[in-house]
Amino acid sequence: TAKAIAVECGILSSLADAIERSVIEGKTFRALSDSEREEITD
Repeated sequence: TAKAIAVECGILSSLADAIERSVIEGKTFRALSDSEREEITD
C-alpha cells in the first residue's frame, strides 16, 4: 500500500504515523476548502 511504501522510503517513520490527516487520497484533498488544505499541510 502507499502507507507501507512511505514507511519504506522514510517519508513516514512508522505505520502509526499514517493517521487520517497524514495520509489522504487526492480526491479527498481536492474536495477540501483552501483553509482546510492549509490547516492539514502545516
